[in-house]
Amino acid sequence: MPRVASDGLARVVPAALAATGAGLALEAGGYFPRAWVWSGVVLLWVAALAAAFRTPLSIDRRAAAFLGAFSLLTGWTLVSATWSVVPQQTLLEARRDVVFLGAAAAAVFACSRLAARQIPGAVLAASALIATLGVGRYLVSGPIDPFQQGLLSWPLGYANGFAALSAVSLPLGLGLAAHGRTPLVRAAAAAALAPLLAVLLVTSSRGGVLAAAAGFFAIVALDPRRLALSRTALRFALPAAAVVAVGAWADLTTVTQFAGDTTGRRAAFGATVAAAAAVSALLARTKPGTSRRADLPHPLALALGLLAMLLGALVTALPELGGDRLLRQFVGAERAGYWRVAWHVVGAHPWLGSGGGTFGRAWSVQGPQALAGALDAHGLYVETLAELGPVGLALLLVGLALPIVSARAAARASRLGAAAAAGYVAFLVHAFVDWDWELPAVTVPALALGAAVVILARRAPTTRPVVSQLRLVCAVAVVLVAIASLLGLRSTAEPAAAAAPRATAARVP
Repeated sequence: MPRVASDGLARVVPAALAATGAGLALEAGGYFPRAWVWSGVVLLWVAALAAAFRTPLSIDRRAAAFLGAFSLLTGWTLVSATWSVVPQQTLLEARRDVVFLGAAAAAVFACSRLAARQIPGAVLAASALIATLGVGRYLVSGPIDPFQQGLLSWPLGYANGFAALSAVSLPLGLGLAAHGRTPLVRAAAAAALAPLLAVLLVTSSRGGVLAAAAGFFAIVALDPRRLALSRTALRFALPAAAVVAVGAWADLTTVTQFAGDTTGRRAAFGATVAAAAAVSALLARTKPGTSRRADLPHPLALALGLLAMLLGALVTALPELGGDRLLRQFVGAERAGYWRVAWHVVGAHPWLGSGGGTFGRAWSVQGPQALAGALDAHGLYVETLAELGPVGLALLLVGLALPIVSARAAARASRLGAAAAAGYVAFLVHAFVDWDWELPAVTVPALALGAAVVILARRAPTTRPVVSQLRLVCAVAVVLVAIASLLGLRSTAEPAAAAAPRATAARVP
């Protein structure tokens, strides 16, 4: 393949990743297996083309480790079917992991540094489109899912998942509004902030607000041009405050509001969101001015990252530390119950876990009778430990940590490196308290941002061209995985708390 064509493929990848995420969002967030087939095949096909034909194909150690960790995690999940309490559910879990492997492979194999710079903008564009469609339909017809009550859930099917996507995208909007190269890019990014903020309001997600706050803190901490970033943020303070104020007044998420006529409230909120988007776009057309670069000291950055990890681990481990009452105050009675059951599964299966995708079975056997059914532990890390054991958790953490390790270098190398890292941080924070991993519409854009951070942090001396023989091996391996993913067309299985002959542990009182 000529060099021009291979460069063209690299430029297409950000759009392909973003379009796949948007397509998954429109198909119930990608929760059901039918969405995994087409999305996995599309991403793996892009990866195979890049591995076979892109010239030059250069991968540094961090990118190779990023892709390798997700490859091993997918393999470990598949192998866990041999000891799983519900093997069919474990096979489903591995099939979904193939989608995430495809996203990582497409980005690592096909993206140059130039293409990686385009990923934040592509993800923001797709997320803003989904947010605009979701908020618009909500304001016209109200909530459509009785299980989500008065909350915005369409099209992802889960209000907290929609909030997670918004939290991932908000730092991208701020970063592009501050550092976009053209007035049109800055204006479009600024306009996207209003519908994304509206999503947080009409989903009423505390986890989404926490994740968005973490993302904003991360972009301010990482961005070397944080003075220009802060000036941009101050410009949008008044439009954002108007959206929040009118949203709080309209109180659209209260279930009883939709029993009566709320047309006026919906119209007022919709008009406020539209006006805020227009005003923000006008304000962003002029750059806030250049500012002196000021990198965050490396020891301070490392200390902040470690502190955040320790706090998250401490909150997750509260059931094992006798802090049930404190945990219920932090995350609510339901999530405290989920995490308590997950730790009981860890106690019953300490070395290998109960098998990927089997938490639903554990909850049906052990969960308190007063709480409703659940298929997921509402926490990526504790659920991975329960289902895949220490090995699975270690593989997951290695893969997820590599973009964080690369964040500072990416922020120095690109104006949008800090924004990409901040969006990724928002995902990691939200994954502590919800089942984002089961919604590929959230996880695929987040992994694309993570891969962009790793690629932007590349240093030339550590990047070497991949030899032809290895390129062929990678391409063949990716094609084989894609073919295996296509076999899912013959399956009618769905995620469920299926019965199994082996119980995981005693019922939790």
